[in-house]
Amino acid sequence: MMSIFEGEITDLSFKGFGVTKAPDGVSVFVQGSWPGDFGRFRVIERKKRYSFAVIEELLKPSPARRSVPCPHQGFSEGDCGGCPWMMIDYPEQLHRKNLIVESQLSRSGLIDDGGVLKPIIASAASLGYRNRVKIRTDGENMGFHSSASNTFVPIDDCIILNDEVRSKLKNLKPLLRTFNSTSAALDTVTLELDDLTSVESIKSNQSSSFRQANTAQNKNMKLWLRNQISEHSDSETILELFSGSGNLTKVLVEKGFEKVFCFDSDKNAISKLIGQNPNQVRGYTANLFNGLRSVEKYTDALNASILLLDPPRAGFSLLKDLVDKMPKLSKVIYISCDISTFCRDVSKLSTKGWKLSVVQPLDMFPQTPHIEVMGVVERFK
Repeated sequence: MMSIFEGEITDLSFKGFGVTKAPDGVSVFVQGSWPGDFGRFRVIERKKRYSFAVIEELLKPSPARRSVPCPHQGFSEGDCGGCPWMMIDYPEQLHRKNLIVESQLSRSGLIDDGGVLKPIIASAASLGYRNRVKIRTDGENMGFHSSASNTFVPIDDCIILNDEVRSKLKNLKPLLRTFNSTSAALDTVTLELDDLTSVESIKSNQSSSFRQANTAQNKNMKLWLRNQISEHSDSETILELFSGSGNLTKVLVEKGFEKVFCFDSDKNAISKLIGQNPNQVRGYTANLFNGLRSVEKYTDALNASILLLDPPRAGFSLLKDLVDKMPKLSKVIYISCDISTFCRDVSKLSTKGWKLSVVQPLDMFPQTPHIEVMGVVERFK
C-alpha cells in the first residue's frame, strides 16, 4: 500500500473514523475525516486487512463541515482532540449516529423491520452540556492529554462544560500550585470538577461515583425508562445490575416496585443507594465480571420479572447465562454506552426465544462518536 494516496471518504466506522479505500483496495480508517471529504491521506499503521491514516491535505471538504468553535480541537500532537466531531454540523452528527446504530443492529441480525429502531434523542445543547470534567495539572497549568500522544495540552477554558463548571474551572486556576504530583514518574495529577462540589473540596487523583455527564439527557434517559415500566405491577420483583449509587434505581422506586435488588462493584455507591431507599431497595456489592455466584445465592432476585442493566463499555457477556437462571423473567432493559457490546450481548438472547422490541439511541456526548443505546428485549409468549 502506498504511504500517501488520494481518495474520498465514503462512510463512517462505528468508532467514528472516516472510511475510504486505498489504491490496492484495502479499507483505510481516517481520524478527523467525514463522508464527502476528498483528500490526500497518509497511512500511519497497517494491519492485515485494514489500515489507519491521517489527513495529509484536505483537497475538497465535505459539505457537512463547519468552522471549529474551539481553539484546542484537533488531531495532531499538541491538540486536545477531546471532541473529534466538533468540525461537523450537529444535525449531521445525529444523522450519522442513527446510521451507525442501524448498521450495527442489521449486521447482528437484530432488526428485520423499521419499527424497532427509533430516531436518536438529540441533546438540547450541543455545547455547554457537561456537568463534570477530569482535568490534569502540572502545578502551573491545567489541561488534557493530546489524543495523538501523551503530550500535556494546557487550556484555560472548555466550551463543552456547562456554565457552572466553566466558572469553577476559572476559579481553580489560582489554586493549581497546591496540586503537585508526589510521584517522580508523573508530570501531572488529575482533578475532578463538577457542578455539585466546591473548588475548595477538590483533591488530587480522587474520583467520585459514576454520574452521567449530560444532566438534560440523563433526565431523558430516566423518562424513557419510566415509560418502559409504566404498565408493570408494583408487586413485581426487579433486578438491577451495575446500579451505581441509584441514578436509574430512583425511577424504579418512584414507580412503586416493592422489591428492587441492586448489584454494583462500588461499595460506597451501594451504601449511598441503600441509605436513600432503605425500604424498597436491597443493595449488594459484587464484581459481576467474576461470574454469577454473587447473584445466584439470592434466589428472590432470580425470581425477578424485569432485569435492568447499565454496564460499562465492556458490556455484560454473562447476560445470557443469567437470563437462563431467571424463570419468571419477561423483559430485559439494557442501557449501553457501546453499540458493539450491546449487539454482542443481545444477539445471544435472540437465539433463545427472546426478541429485541425497541432500540432508542440517545446523544449523551455531542461532538463525539459516542452513542448511548437503550433497548428492550422481551421473551416470546
